[in-house]
Amino acid sequence: MTASKEPRSAVLLAGGSDVSTSVSLEQHRQLEALRFARDSAVSRCNELEAELASAANRNEALLEALSKRQRMVEALLEIQRSIGQRVPAHEVLDQIAVAAADLLAAGTVGLRLLETDGLHSLLVALATPGELHRVSQRQVITSGLSNRPMLDGEFHETADYRHEPDSSADWIAVGVSHVIAAPVRRNGQPVASLFCARRSGESPFTIMDREVLIALGELATVAFNDAIAIEVIERTLQAALYDSKHDPLTGLANRVEVNSRLDDLLARDENVAVLFVDLDRFKSVNDLYGHHVGDEVLKEVARRLGDSVRIDDLVGRISGDEFVVVARAVDNDEFEELASRICNACTFIFPVGTRQVSVSASIGLARAPRGISSAGAIANADLAMYEAKASGRGSVVSYDETMRRAVLQRLALEEELRSGIGGNEFTPYLQPIVSLADRSLLGFEALMRWNHPRRGVLAASEFVVVAEAAGLLEGIDQAMMLSSFSAVSRWTADGLLHPSVSVGVNVGARAFEADRLLISVVDCLERSGLHPSRVWLEITETAMMNDVDASLDTMLGLKALGVSLAVDDFGTGWSSLGYLKTFPVSALKVDQSFVAGLDSDHHDHSIVEATLRLGEALGLNIIAEGVETLAQADRLQEMGCLRAQGYLFGAPRSLDDTEAWLRSAAKFGANASLSGGPGGA
Repeated sequence: MTASKEPRSAVLLAGGSDVSTSVSLEQHRQLEALRFARDSAVSRCNELEAELASAANRNEALLEALSKRQRMVEALLEIQRSIGQRVPAHEVLDQIAVAAADLLAAGTVGLRLLETDGLHSLLVALATPGELHRVSQRQVITSGLSNRPMLDGEFHETADYRHEPDSSADWIAVGVSHVIAAPVRRNGQPVASLFCARRSGESPFTIMDREVLIALGELATVAFNDAIAIEVIERTLQAALYDSKHDPLTGLANRVEVNSRLDDLLARDENVAVLFVDLDRFKSVNDLYGHHVGDEVLKEVARRLGDSVRIDDLVGRISGDEFVVVARAVDNDEFEELASRICNACTFIFPVGTRQVSVSASIGLARAPRGISSAGAIANADLAMYEAKASGRGSVVSYDETMRRAVLQRLALEEELRSGIGGNEFTPYLQPIVSLADRSLLGFEALMRWNHPRRGVLAASEFVVVAEAAGLLEGIDQAMMLSSFSAVSRWTADGLLHPSVSVGVNVGARAFEADRLLISVVDCLERSGLHPSRVWLEITETAMMNDVDASLDTMLGLKALGVSLAVDDFGTGWSSLGYLKTFPVSALKVDQSFVAGLDSDHHDHSIVEATLRLGEALGLNIIAEGVETLAQADRLQEMGCLRAQGYLFGAPRSLDDTEAWLRSAAKFGANASLSGGPGGA
């Protein structure tokens, strides 16, 4: 047992060299493995250290990028707040330049604007981190990189500025190498360039740098367009405010502004007067020549009013052809002088091609008593204006308290007139026109009468002025024509009148100035069946001269129809005798005021005799009106007058009474129907 417990070394030695070699190789392998493991561990440690260092660098770069992006977001938000708070556009652009310089960290930021001529640009700002330089450098636009966004609206960049086309020698001299530039737009069109330049040796621009500049360029675009929008809105508001206070045609103050300004003056107890200016017969201008001519007349009146008033007076147009002047004065005589000056300024001839329109105005003057409102003061002036029209137009009338009652009566009369037209209350009364030689019937004059339901039969003198002023006379005239034409036609068919007995109707001035008269006459002739040669129309010489061109056109049209024309109340108007050669009239009617004074006033005698000689020289028939005595008839016949009318030969009769008279004359064989009218032999 003891022999088996030999030392391990002895055993090894007894094993020989093979055993020894095997042990050495194993140890070597183990040592190599340990060495490899150690080297691998060291290498891994080194790799881990490198990875940790790289991760730290990446984290630091990421943190820096995140920090820069956060600063960019904050800067953009701050600029957006400025835009939202309506900070002036130039301040927002300065803010953008400073933000670009701070965010891009290196280099110089600039803002270049395109001038309106499209040929020049203006450098308005330069910024470096923390500092802004206001500049104003103008230059011709080139294709240099900082200009290109203004030319094509695109983003541009370079890392080698020296070799760029149209590069700036000054920039090259200071070593500029890297440049980026973004467009700024207005209404979609490039108008500016936001750029940044860095010198050689400074870091090139990154993707984030480009994003920053583009974003700031877009904010500058918003600032530009927001400023334009604000300007447009402000201009629109100002225009709307102006339009709300002014008449669009003449530029004068409108009714709202006149009332407002007048209320302010009245509240201060100023000595104020209102002048109400209304154009005479303006509707005829629109009817004859069109509203475009009427508008030109209104603008000319507005200009003349502006030239006539003083610097502190207010001129307004409150409707159609109605104007108001609000004036202040120390002395009331100043108001009268101003009104007279305005009246003269508004009386003029307005050319329309080869024609001429006579313009005049009726003016009401009302001083504003203490405590009156603007509406009350204007209403008083309006009442005075109506009195001016009733007194003959083209004049000035001052307001007094009695006018209100008269105007209320006139307004009531207008309503009754309208009702009367609708109720066929107007009818002609016929007065005979006879031959002075044998007292035979030559024709009738149809005189207007109103069968008023309460007041009985009214003569034209009681309502015709109001009817004409209210524009109602044309309708009444047409009723007169149709009724009288139809009666004469019917009586002729019944054998009561000779086929050449004529009838005349008075026509208002407004109707003569409008082509509607021709239409109305034709309509009445067709409906009545009366031949045009048996009709004549009468117009006063004053009315005939209101608008010479329009009157002449109407007269020529009537003459072409075969209708004759007579000048009524000849000698009482203001026409030129020369117009008797121009107008196609066939008869003159001597006013009854001259006939009445034949035996007592040698002036009247001379006027009648001169009229007879004038008619003879011009080939015109003369009819004497208002013959009431045999002495007057005999004197007229001695002077050579052939035709006359008046109560001596018969009062005006209704159609029924006239027919009864004709039937009575026919029954007893009286010769009441001999030929010849005012325009005939």
